[in-house]
Amino acid sequence: MNKKKTLSEKLRNLTYMQVSLGLFVFAAVLLILSLVLAFVTGGNAGWVAALAGIISMLLSLAGLIVTLYGHFAVGMEGKIKWKLGLILNGAVFAVTLALYIIGLAA
Repeated sequence: MNKKKTLSEKLRNLTYMQVSLGLFVFAAVLLILSLVLAFVTGGNAGWVAALAGIISMLLSLAGLIVTLYGHFAVGMEGKIKWKLGLILNGAVFAVTLALYIIGLAA
């Protein structure tokens, strides 16, 4: 008989790359949301867009750390190569960091 898995059992079965790509998706959605909000309000989005951008940056940084830990410390290699996690999370982190540096300079 098939027993349904609980949420904690499902979370234990996630690979490092699945977690890394999940963090990337959340970070990319928050980055797009903050950019759209800033564009719609003419650059006066305030703390809401800034908070979304900061959370996006932190999530992408966490995705980078999870990818590097999964590859170098654990030696995990799955169907999805670890370089994909570095490229995707690194791109979101770099874009977010660049936007904040541009914003500080302006």
